[in-house]
Amino acid sequence: MQVFNRRFKKLKSTTQTGRVLELIKRNNKYGTTNFELSRVALKYSSRIDNLRKEGYNIQAVRITKGTWKYYLNEESWIDKLNIS
Repeated sequence: MQVFNRRFKKLKSTTQTGRVLELIKRNNKYGTTNFELSRVALKYSSRIDNLRKEGYNIQAVRITKGTWKYYLNEESWIDKLNIS
C-alpha cells in the first residue's frame, strides 16, 4: 500500500508506527499536524506513544483548538543518560 502526503511522494515504511515516524522526520522543520498524521494512522496518538516508549523524543505543540504540530527532537532521552 502506498501512502501519499501532500508535501512528499510516498512513504516507504510498511508499519503504521514506521510511517508516523517517517512523516514526522520529513516534516520536522515545520512540524507535522495531527491532520497529516491521521492520514497514515487513525490512532496516530498510540503510534506516537509507542515511539516515545522506544526512546524517540517527540514534542507536541498546540497551534489552535484541535490542531497540534509534532516535532522530533533528534537528541533522544537515551542519549542524555550518562552511563559510564
